[in-house]
Amino acid sequence: AGRVELYSQLAGRVELYSQLAGRVELYSQLAGRVELYSQLAGRVELYSQLAGRVELYSQLAGRVELCSQLAGRVELYSQLA
Repeated sequence: AGRVELYSQLAGRVELYSQLAGRVELYSQLAGRVELYSQLAGRVELYSQLAGRVELYSQLAGRVELCSQLAGRVELYSQLA
C-alpha cells in the first residue's frame, strides 16, 4: 500500500531500494562495504560502514554534517550556509 521496494543482487552486490510515504532509502552492500542512503522531507543522510570505519553524512536546510568514527576516534564536521 504505497510502498515500493526493489531488491537487487548481482556479482556480490546487494541493493535494496525502498520508497514509502515520501521516504526514500537505498541500502547497498558490496565487498564488505555497507551503505544506507535516506531522504525524507528535505533531509539527506548517507550511512557508510567499511573496515571498522563508520561515517554518517547528513544534509538538512543548508547544514552539512559528516560524522566519522574509526578505532575509537570520533570526528564531526559541520557546515552551515
